[in-house]
Amino acid sequence: MAHRTIFSPTAESFYRRDHQLIWQAVSELVDKRRPFDAVTLGEWFASAGMAEHVAGGAYLMELARTTPSAANIRAYAEIVADKARLRRVIDVGAGLENMGFNPDGRNSVEIVGHAMASLGELMQAEPCELEEVGPVLVRVFENLQRRYELGGALDGVSTGLTELDRVLNGLKGGRLYVLAARPKMGKTSLALGIARAVAVEQRQHVAFFTFEMPPEELMERMVCAEGEVDHDRFRRGQLEDEEWSKVTLAIRRLRGAPLRVSRPRTSRIDAVCAQARRRHAKKPLKLIVLDYLQLLDTKGAENHTLGVTEISQKLKMLAGDLDVPVLALSQLNRAVESRPNKRPMPADLSKSTAASFAASTTGFGGPPRFTTSRWAAGTASVGAATTSPSAYAAGTTAE
Repeated sequence: MAHRTIFSPTAESFYRRDHQLIWQAVSELVDKRRPFDAVTLGEWFASAGMAEHVAGGAYLMELARTTPSAANIRAYAEIVADKARLRRVIDVGAGLENMGFNPDGRNSVEIVGHAMASLGELMQAEPCELEEVGPVLVRVFENLQRRYELGGALDGVSTGLTELDRVLNGLKGGRLYVLAARPKMGKTSLALGIARAVAVEQRQHVAFFTFEMPPEELMERMVCAEGEVDHDRFRRGQLEDEEWSKVTLAIRRLRGAPLRVSRPRTSRIDAVCAQARRRHAKKPLKLIVLDYLQLLDTKGAENHTLGVTEISQKLKMLAGDLDVPVLALSQLNRAVESRPNKRPMPADLSKSTAASFAASTTGFGGPPRFTTSRWAAGTASVGAATTSPSAYAAGTTAE
């Protein structure tokens, strides 16, 4: 079983058809715990009626005779893996060249995003070698020591909400978080508050993608919340002198914040991911916010649910590739309104139940009962459910 312990090739890892069949024969003999050599492989080809692929067994004898030694089998396996990877690069390059000449309605940003995703998938497709638990446990202990040295401080990016930070221990890089609620419950306001805490208070870079409202309206909300100014009065322009001063100070505080807001011209997920990757390459991001999942384009998918599933997977991959927390907002369906306590559940995610499985943590905005923060107005009850086997039955709730 030596070939199983080096890497995990498939028949497609080999270029020549006869080599693909030889690997298939070796794999089957190993699975049956039978020896494999020129004779047993020859019998396999003969019984399968494919002896002509190995010249009636002569090519197998030639391979056995010309192979110097099995001592360098790891190096040989690495050559096979590298050549297979190069062929996949060629295939991806040819596909991108064809896409460049025939964009089929896609703009350059989307094509670049597709290119980056395709190249990322080349690495994702590479098999991970199994490792002994010893080194894993060493890293676990090192992480424990690091947390101990923090003295109880957060091990992630602070949301600005004390109780939510206590439950989540901060937003962790590489994880996808879903914030879900019924319409008009304050999802965007809460997300803006978290983005503000990271960008303004912690001076960390944030990317906020909005599909529901223009950036100007988004920043209006942030200015009103930052300056504690009534939003209705702001929209009508009927502000008192004191309120004008508050607005001026709020704008001054927000103007220099490392916060980027985007309303992409296209709602395709590849374009969004491309923008995030491009920004992260210039200035490493500490948080990516997307408002909201159901407004992203799912054209090409068999149905909307499968489209949102693919979007969630790509957001999860984006978080992992950049090692940045991604906060995605989502709508809940009407099922929550039929419960006496109005308590949301992961199954209530509107057309995006798969998002709750892709997410590391799913947060729910419940009916407002009280509010202690201007950023949480209308979203006073926030529950966080981690994706453990018992998450659906016993999600931790912070209020």
